[in-house]
Amino acid sequence: TGGSLTGGYRYRRVVRPYDPGPVTGPLPRVPLVSVGVEVAWTEGEKTRRVVLSSLRLGPPEPVR
Repeated sequence: TGGSLTGGYRYRRVVRPYDPGPVTGPLPRVPLVSVGVEVAWTEGEKTRRVVLSSLRLGPPEPVR
């Protein structure tokens, strides 16, 4: 999702499950969610942009 804010700022947010790939060893698989935000704005003739990303603990996976 995304949108615009006052001052000419534009943003985009992406939230999706994160898959770290195959798990090796006896450690349990921890559900993670990838969260990303991009904010862009114009300064003179240049477009500026900052991108932030993080991994968060997600909801527990059902026991099988």
